[in-house]
Amino acid sequence: MAHHATNAHVGHPCAHSAPTRSPRYLLRGSHEQRVFRQVRGSLPDVPWQPPRGSPGARCRCRVAAATRAAEAAEPRPGTAPRPRSTEIWPRLAVACCTSTHPYYCNLPCRPVHYRFVVDVGSDPATGKRKQLTRTFGTLREAKVEYARITNRRYEGRFVEPNKITVNEWLDQWLYRKAEDLEESTVYSYTMTLGRVWGKLGHVRLQELTEGHVEAWMRWALREGRVRGGETGTGLGVTSVEMSLARLEEALKRAVARRLVAVNVAQEVVIPRKVRKAERSAKAVVQPWNVGEVHAFVRAVEDDRLYGPLLLSLMILRPAEICGMRWADVDLGRAALAVSNTRTLMGNRTVVEKDTKSLAAEGQLPLPDLVREALTCFRDMQVAEKTRG
Repeated sequence: MAHHATNAHVGHPCAHSAPTRSPRYLLRGSHEQRVFRQVRGSLPDVPWQPPRGSPGARCRCRVAAATRAAEAAEPRPGTAPRPRSTEIWPRLAVACCTSTHPYYCNLPCRPVHYRFVVDVGSDPATGKRKQLTRTFGTLREAKVEYARITNRRYEGRFVEPNKITVNEWLDQWLYRKAEDLEESTVYSYTMTLGRVWGKLGHVRLQELTEGHVEAWMRWALREGRVRGGETGTGLGVTSVEMSLARLEEALKRAVARRLVAVNVAQEVVIPRKVRKAERSAKAVVQPWNVGEVHAFVRAVEDDRLYGPLLLSLMILRPAEICGMRWADVDLGRAALAVSNTRTLMGNRTVVEKDTKSLAAEGQLPLPDLVREALTCFRDMQVAEKTRG
């Protein structure tokens, strides 16, 4: 009896063998012959057991060779029964490749899968074409996925599978974003995204869902604080909003680069009840009235920084006051120019840069009280330098 070349499963004398020829095409149509192939999975790793069924049972395998072999193994009338040694079971099991053998083998046959290979574009670095291989348990699933991939590829919306994690993509995005941002802004983005890295960083970018982002948001509002207060308490609404905004911006760029299909953070917003609860619990800070301003001026009148403190009453930002030089102050014309800022980054590094926006640059008039205070402050600095 003719058989295919066998490669028996280890530890099982009745293992199904795979033909040495390449997997046969699934259908006879010219297109599907080129696309879909029928392949078989691996054998189950189970120990061999004695055959089941009565001696008169016939092999139900669709392969006629197994049926003839089963009949030949039965004793003929008037002759002694033939010994059924285990050597015959592998030979009979070779032909049983499409169903469970009811008599000679009790192992389930290897499952049938349907596989296709499709072009998904070319590698920008090498220019070589890139192919995607997908395998499914049913022909219907294979056809549906093949149609989805080809349609999206022709429409320019196909997303190639990748293993990039959220941490890896956020690092890449921030590295490119840093070219257009100030150093202090990059530091702010790093601290803002640091709240996301710890919880969602291990998740693959293509496996990130809106549920992941919502779960992180609720965790951050409940117990996400790690610095700047009591550890384990909830973050403020503004802090969580900033983290969500940076994550949404990074995922928007990932969609543009076809790393993911959708931006899962786009529709995640902080519930209105949480906003109202924080607003009602937070004390409202009222601006100073005239009496309070006069009290402040009298309180700091003897302070060494009396002049700079008066500048804080002129709607100047603290960074703009700290970055001001004497070249920006014209005491004779009673005017000053805002062109520089100084900020403390991470409580360690002083960063000096231009103003936050072009609208902040310009000339401001100096009231007489402020001009006199700045004149005294300049004279005091000259005297301190002279004394050495």
